[in-house]
Amino acid sequence: TIEQLSYEQCALMERAIAAKRKELDKK
Repeated sequence: TIEQLSYEQCALMERAIAAKRKELDKK
């Protein structure tokens, strides 16, 4: 359903943000 897709997109976005934060912390 559309709700499931939006939920998955939010999860992917959070993962991407978390990865970016980790890279910034390394620097």
